[in-house]
Amino acid sequence: MKKKQPNIHKKVIASLNKYASDNELLVRELEELISEDSNFVYPIIFHLLTESDPSKENMRDVWRKIMADYESMHQDQKERIGLKTAICQYFCSVVKSFDNLIVIDARHYKKTVELSRTDYLTGLNNRRIFQEILEMEIARAERYRGELSVLFFDLDNFKSVNDQLGHAVGDKVLQRIAKTILHNKRQEDIAARYGGEEFVLLLPETGKSKALVIAERIRREIQKLSFEDTGKIIKQTISCGLAAFPYDAITSDDLLQRADRALYRAKAMGKNTVSMFSQNMRRYVRVPFHGTVRTYELGEKSAAVHTATAVNIGGGGLLFENNSLYTPGATMQVKLSLRPQHPLTITGRIIRSDRQKKGNHQSAISFLEMNRKTTGEIFGFIMHYINALEDGMDNHSP
Repeated sequence: MKKKQPNIHKKVIASLNKYASDNELLVRELEELISEDSNFVYPIIFHLLTESDPSKENMRDVWRKIMADYESMHQDQKERIGLKTAICQYFCSVVKSFDNLIVIDARHYKKTVELSRTDYLTGLNNRRIFQEILEMEIARAERYRGELSVLFFDLDNFKSVNDQLGHAVGDKVLQRIAKTILHNKRQEDIAARYGGEEFVLLLPETGKSKALVIAERIRREIQKLSFEDTGKIIKQTISCGLAAFPYDAITSDDLLQRADRALYRAKAMGKNTVSMFSQNMRRYVRVPFHGTVRTYELGEKSAAVHTATAVNIGGGGLLFENNSLYTPGATMQVKLSLRPQHPLTITGRIIRSDRQKKGNHQSAISFLEMNRKTTGEIFGFIMHYINALEDGMDNHSP
């Protein structure tokens, strides 16, 4: 199992707070964090202590020079000089980066920083901070060959709440939505208000299937909420788009854009749903399905009915195995049952058919025509699987 990487940003802040009055322990702790992951620790230290961002190429050299000054000043003084004093000495006297230094109390600075990082209404991270964290997490995932997912939420028909009931009620709805997201996310997940009625959630070290479980959990909990104003009961739903690194995109901008595209698809599908981005535009995640499938090639008078075993199924297609090799582009009629006594007939097109090592063939079919009943049966089967998966995660959670 891949070892989880710690949240370096939180560990640096914790060290600065814990050892604020003990410079030796603070320096020792920071040096240990640097040894763990210098590429990420150096920028955090300089940003937190100086609000400066030396180039990545120079950060190691700058830190070593500050440490050398720190030790030298200690030898020249009877008492140990503080780390922050050494940093001020370096930037003000050695390299002269700061012409006019302003000294403020750390508690006031911390409050100012928190206000600049959070959304005033919901208390969630703001858009700027979310994007900074997302870029850092992508860099970490890329370095350790990991994965992460982004959920992009948007409240359904929220404009009518503001227009009919006023912005004060709308603000209360946004605050309640934010609390619901916080309550249903994991400790390591990063939530933010992206703007207006849009929220985003970063899921570190999480692939699409688990991300979908979390997204569905949040969607269902929000659907349960009721808001009352002047005797009126307000129900609110939310739609969500999901995209994952590195499968859908490898940059933060592209990842957010593709999660946003998936969100638009969720709106187009009727709202109050979760949609996953995919290059081949699958409408939903594929889930395991091992039932019997019967296929018949349309347009061929002598075509035989072939029996196959399904591998998985999604909102837009089916993967199955049998002894037959099909021609890509062939139009097929597929018969299957997702539950007893409820046969389904679907028309689709073969998009690939490959020979497997075991000697049989695996074929993928993209659905072309489905009526409302068939669509409901397939999506119901998918959601049943997701709900069962979520129940299993809840039962095994600490």
